Amino acid sequence: MSANKCRILNNAVGVLKPYLGKCSAAGQQALRKQLGQMEFDLAWHSIDGLVFGEPARHWWRAVQFGVLRGRLLRLTARLGLHWGATLQRQLLRKLRPRTS
Repeated sequence: MSANKCRILNNAVGVLKPYLGKCSAAGQQALRKQLGQMEFDLAWHSIDGLVFGEPARHWWRAVQFGVLRGRLLRLTARLGLHWGATLQRQLLRKLRPRTS
């Protein structure tokens, strides 16, 4: 379900982004806010996937679009926990004795 939401949000960002430079100042501000929220949601939902850099890319774009700081702190903490757990799983897999 979350993979489907990520695909939908990615498509929506791709459709809206070209209009960023073509609107009035108020329109650009509203569009930046919406794009920041979408990037934030993409980062949040893509954390559960196994792709390591994708959540960080969306996190950085959300920062660039100016998402609220408190929300970014929660997301950053969740990203850190996710990456730590992913690294731990990878290390445990490599250290596990192999059976023939």
